[in-house]
Amino acid sequence: MRWTLLLPICLSLNACDTGFINEPEKPSDTGDRDRTIDDTSEPEANDTGVPPDTGEEPPPVIADAHPRLFFSPGDVPRLQAKVFDFERAEIVTTWDRYVSERRDETSLPFAEGAAVPTTAEGWAESASPLPSLAMYTLFTEDEDTFNQTITWLMRLEAQDIWGLEDNLHAGRGAAQILQAACIAYDMLHDDFDPEVRVQIRGKIVRQAGRLYRSLTGASPVPWANQWSGRDAQAAHTALLMAGLVLQHDHEPAAEWLTRSRDFVTTTMTQLEQLPDGSWPEGPSLASDALTSLYQSLSLTARHFGDDWTTHPWLVARSEAMLRNTRPGQTHVFAMGDGSDTWIRGPEHQACFVDTTTGGTSATWVAAQHIEVEEGTSRKHELWLEFLWCNPGSPAPPPGPSVPTAHHFTEQGVATWRSGWTNVDSSISLHTGSPVGHSIWEGVADASIDPSTLDIRSLHPAAGEFTWSPNGFPLLTTGGTQLPKRTALASSYTFSTDTQIDRGWGPVERSDWWSPDTFFDQVGNLYRVGQLGEWADAYGPAPALLNAEASIEVAEERRGVVVLAGQFGNMYPSEFPTASGWQELGIRRLTRTLIILPSNMVLVLDHLEQSTNLTHHARFQSNVSSFSPSGLSASINTADGNTWYVDALSGGSLTTGSHVQRWDEPSGAWVHHLEVSNSTSPGKNQHLYGLRNPTQSFSVTRWEPTDLGLAVDLTAYTDGVSQTYTLRMATSANPSDRSTYLGFPGWIAITPGTETEIRF
Repeated sequence: MRWTLLLPICLSLNACDTGFINEPEKPSDTGDRDRTIDDTSEPEANDTGVPPDTGEEPPPVIADAHPRLFFSPGDVPRLQAKVFDFERAEIVTTWDRYVSERRDETSLPFAEGAAVPTTAEGWAESASPLPSLAMYTLFTEDEDTFNQTITWLMRLEAQDIWGLEDNLHAGRGAAQILQAACIAYDMLHDDFDPEVRVQIRGKIVRQAGRLYRSLTGASPVPWANQWSGRDAQAAHTALLMAGLVLQHDHEPAAEWLTRSRDFVTTTMTQLEQLPDGSWPEGPSLASDALTSLYQSLSLTARHFGDDWTTHPWLVARSEAMLRNTRPGQTHVFAMGDGSDTWIRGPEHQACFVDTTTGGTSATWVAAQHIEVEEGTSRKHELWLEFLWCNPGSPAPPPGPSVPTAHHFTEQGVATWRSGWTNVDSSISLHTGSPVGHSIWEGVADASIDPSTLDIRSLHPAAGEFTWSPNGFPLLTTGGTQLPKRTALASSYTFSTDTQIDRGWGPVERSDWWSPDTFFDQVGNLYRVGQLGEWADAYGPAPALLNAEASIEVAEERRGVVVLAGQFGNMYPSEFPTASGWQELGIRRLTRTLIILPSNMVLVLDHLEQSTNLTHHARFQSNVSSFSPSGLSASINTADGNTWYVDALSGGSLTTGSHVQRWDEPSGAWVHHLEVSNSTSPGKNQHLYGLRNPTQSFSVTRWEPTDLGLAVDLTAYTDGVSQTYTLRMATSANPSDRSTYLGFPGWIAITPGTETEIRF
C-alpha cells in the first residue's frame, strides 16, 4: 500500500523564511534499491558513468536502479525529509498548490477532439508539469498524483509525432517533451507496471533516435551546432538525458552521450570568450536556453565528474543576472527576440549558479522574484528549485557602493538604474556586434563557423535603447520579428531616392501583406537600415562580416550618467537598386545618453556622411502610441502617467505602427515616433530630451565645430532650474578629442558653476 507524506504539515507553517542561501548538496548516496518483483525487463548493468581518461580517481559510482539522473535511490529519504524543512515552506507550499491544480482530468494534454499545439511553446507546455508531478509522487507516494502522472505520460506516448511539422522531433517543443518524459521515467521507473515501463521506454528510444538523426544525419537541422540557441541547448540536453536513462540497455545511447557531451564542452569553451557572464541572445531567451544547459552541467558533473566551479563565465553569471534585471527584479532588459520577462526561472537558475560558484547576487534576484511571480516562469521548474536551492538567510541586497551604470563588454550593452526598487527608473543602450565582441571577431577572421551561432534571434538594431521611468517601460525593444527590420528599433534609418532592391517585388510581397499598407505597417522600401535587415534570420552571416559597433562610455560621476556608443559600421556602405548599387555614405554614427540627477534624459546623436541624406530617428514603444504636438510628443505608461520626447534640435515629427511579424497580424505591434531631418554631406548632430510633464528643457547655445559640439541648456524640474554646458568630441581619433576637450575622452559636462565632469 502506498503511504502519503503529509505535505500540508509545511503548509501550516505561516512564518517560513522565503529567502535563499545556496549550499552544496551532500554527496549522493549510491546504494542500490531492490528491483520490483513484477519487473520483467532485462537487468541493467551497474552504472559507473564514463570517467574521463585522466588518470585521476573515477567519479563516485551511480546506482543501477532508478532514479539516478539527478539523485540516487539512497538520496530519497534525505530529500523527503527536506519537505518538512521549516525554511522550505514557501517552495513546498507553492509546489503542493501547483500539483493540486494539475490533478484533474482537464489538466491533461491532448484531450479527445482537442487541437494539437501550433507553437513550440505549446508543445513544451504539454509536458512541462511532468517533472514536478513525478518528483512529488516519488517523495509523497500519493496515489492520485501517481496515476495522473502515468496518464499524462501515456497521453504523450500516444502522440506519434512531437513538435511542429516544419521541425519534427528536433525542435524546442519536441526536445522539452523528451526531457520531461526522461525525467519522469527515471524517477518513477521502479514503480511503473512492466507494460507501462516498456511503452514509455520505447517512446523515449524512438524520439531520442529521431532527435539524434535530426542533429547528425545527412541533412541535419540548420541550428544543430548553434550552441548559443535555445533550440540546440534543449535538444542536446534531451539527448543527454535519454542517453543516461538508456545507456545500459540500448547500444545507440553511447552515441547520444558522446554527441551531447561534446556539445556541452563546445558551449563552455565558447563561453570562455564571454567572461562578463552575458548570453548572446539576451536575458529573456537565455533563461530558457540556460535551464537546459544548467541541467546538462549538473548531469555531466554528477555522471562524468566534470567540474565547472571555476569556469569564468559561470563565475560571472551571478553578477550578470543581477545586472540584467530591471529595478524591482521582476523584469529583465529586453534584447533581440526576447521579451522583458523571465521565460524560465530565475529561481532555479540562481540557485544553480550561486551553489556552483559561491555567488550571492543571483540568489538575491530570485528572492525578489518569488514575491511577485504570478505566471509559470518559476512553477514548471519547482522540482529543480527543490533540488538545487537551500533556503535560509537571504543574500544581501546590492549596497550603495554598487555602481548604477554597467557595461556588458562582450554583449555591447550598457545599463543604468536609479536604484533597485520597482519604482526606480532604468535605461539600456545596445550598440554591440551581432553576438558578442570576441565571438564576432572569430567569425570575421574565420576561426569560428557562423553556422555554429544562433543569430536568428538578433536584430539589426544597434543604437537602440530602452527607457523605463519610475519602473514602467515606455521606450521598448525586443520581441520576435519577421522579417528583421531596423525600423522596429529606436535607432536610425535613412531615405533614398530609389527603391531598394530586396530581391523580390510587389507580386511577392502581396502574398504576405496588402500592397496598400505594406510601407506603413511592415516597412518602407525606400529606407536603408542596418546590415542583415529584411532577412528571416539576422543574416546571412557574410553580409555582416563588416558589422562593428561598441560601447565607448558607461559611467556615473557626481550624479551624472553617460552611456555612449558608436555603430556607423552597422550600416552598409552601399545598397542595391534596380539601376545598380548606390552609396549610402555613413562615415560615423554615435549616440550618447546623458541621465541628469533629476532623471531627465538627453539623447545626443552625431552623424558624419558623404552624401545627402534624410535622417529618421525612431523612438519605439510596445506600450502606447505617441501624440505629437509641435516639437514634442507625449506617451503614457501603463500606470497612466504621461511622458514626453522633445526634438530639441528641430525636425519633422510623425507617428505610426508596425507589425512585428507579418505572419501574425493579430500579434504584437510596435508604435513609433519618427523625427526626420534632411541633411547635407558633413557632420550633423541631433538632440532629444526625455522628461515628465513637470520638467522642460531650454537650449541657449548650439555650437558645432569640425572637432566637436558645444551646447548650453537649462533643465527645469518643478520650477527649479539647473544649467549645463555640454562639450562632445566627435572624432574617433584620441588626439583630436584631446585637442577639443583638453583630455582624450568623449564628453565634458559642467553643471552650473561647478567644475567640469569628464567622461
